Amino acid sequence: DRRGRGGEFVAGFLFGGALFGTLAYIFAPQIRRSLLNEDEYGFRRAKRPIYYDEGLEKTRQTLNAKISQLNSAIDNVSSRLRGGNNMPPIQIESDPEEATM
Repeated sequence: DRRGRGGEFVAGFLFGGALFGTLAYIFAPQIRRSLLNEDEYGFRRAKRPIYYDEGLEKTRQTLNAKISQLNSAIDNVSSRLRGGNNMPPIQIESDPEEATM
């Protein structure tokens, strides 16, 4: 009786090993590609572009300047609507480099 159980265990062990070994053989390439970020031919996919801090700083400064210009224009319009037309019109400067962004 005890030997029959041992034989069943060994048979189940071999069957399970064969079954899960086959599944691992089938799915391992797909798992590897997703973990290593590779395409179907084994080449790595391009990473997202890296943004440089100096570029972000320049953009921040440009945005702050534009916000300042908008605030001045809003103040100018607000003043004119209240009847105080004594403020000179604000010149809006256009940056040629900004047009390329």
